[in-house]
Amino acid sequence: TEDGSFLLRPVYDLATSFSDGYAAVKMGDLWGYIDECGNQIIDYKYLVAGSFSESLAAVQDVEGWKYIDTSENVIIKTDFSLSFAGRFSEGLARIQTINGWGYLNKEGRLVIPTLYDEASDFSEGWARINSRGLNGFIDLNGITVGEVIFDDARSISEGMATVLVRDQWFFLSQATG
Repeated sequence: TEDGSFLLRPVYDLATSFSDGYAAVKMGDLWGYIDECGNQIIDYKYLVAGSFSESLAAVQDVEGWKYIDTSENVIIKTDFSLSFAGRFSEGLARIQTINGWGYLNKEGRLVIPTLYDEASDFSEGWARINSRGLNGFIDLNGITVGEVIFDDARSISEGMATVLVRDQWFFLSQATG
């Protein structure tokens, strides 16, 4: 509040920022979720709990990764093993398997194959990917935008990405690719 008092009592071992009106909170070894009033909406039962985004959150329990809604309905559970499940951004979520990083849609289909060594969330229609030590970008269809030639790259913001080539940073315009 404006006077510096706590809106919610400090009782959690760890907490994420609020997203879509909910925050993941940890007590002991397990995660659950609260709403903005501090009400427990999902009990502490997850080994890992991601932020809600586009009405879904990635959670991991003893059975593996899945995506739940705020009523704790399992919306997506893949028929293949995930090493990591990320948040949804622009209708896709980045995931990691033993083969690499790729993207799921909200139906749980792998729509961009797990071809990459690293991958970021989508921002303004592009996601940063890393393949064989070099960085580049893909669009929402998994099509490579330009070449994968950068030593480092940052996500798109306001139509621009910051990229590194041979110790020099510059800006890549989304308009020109």
